[in-house]
Amino acid sequence: TQETMAGGMFVRDSQARVPLTGVAIDVHGSGAAARVTVRQKYINVEHSPVEAVYSFPLEEGSAVCELIVECGGRRLSGKIEEREKAFEQYDEAMANGNGAFLADQDRPNIFTLSVGNLLPGQEAIVSLVYVTELEQHGQDVRIMLPTTISPRYVPPWMREFADPAELKRINPPTVLGPVPYGLSLTLDYTAPQGVESVACPSHPAQVAIEDNHVRVELMGASIQLDRDFVLNIRLARPFEACAVLAHDHH
Repeated sequence: TQETMAGGMFVRDSQARVPLTGVAIDVHGSGAAARVTVRQKYINVEHSPVEAVYSFPLEEGSAVCELIVECGGRRLSGKIEEREKAFEQYDEAMANGNGAFLADQDRPNIFTLSVGNLLPGQEAIVSLVYVTELEQHGQDVRIMLPTTISPRYVPPWMREFADPAELKRINPPTVLGPVPYGLSLTLDYTAPQGVESVACPSHPAQVAIEDNHVRVELMGASIQLDRDFVLNIRLARPFEACAVLAHDHH
């Protein structure tokens, strides 16, 4: 049987426990698309600075559009750079003893977030925002949010020739049993066609339906990252052709 990764968070080059205290997901969906914000709260419980690495999945076809870091009373917005240049800037910041944050796409559906030089006792909240297309069939909409990482299959040729660091990113250390952090999730979804019913087979959830709007919130004080979140929405009538127009204020 395949073991489950509990979030995939670890301290680089160490077996130290994960300095991640919580994951909050906020979803705003409309029609066949959704904007998802994943907020990860880190705290360094070690007695020296650490570099924490958190590998996490995204749905295939998703597009990351924003990275925000709140640390030491400052709010920092990430920017997109050419991959090699981004790694150079990250390594330079680490070498100079500065805080550094880097989000990298290892595979089409796996992102790795590195939080470098997190000082003892220091807290950082990292928000990753992405947009994604929702699965739709007639009157049914399915919203699926991956919250777990399972060990990836690595072909024999890759094990023999690939860079060990690359293999570690694909298969981060396994964390067995309950993890010391949980999940909170809220979801707002609007359907022009109206909503007939909602079901959440993956988690206990509080659901409120009002006309064409759905509000969902997970129930429980310690929700583990041990399964993907799934929500099935039955529309009052099938999808109709539509278009979305956005104005660029820049």
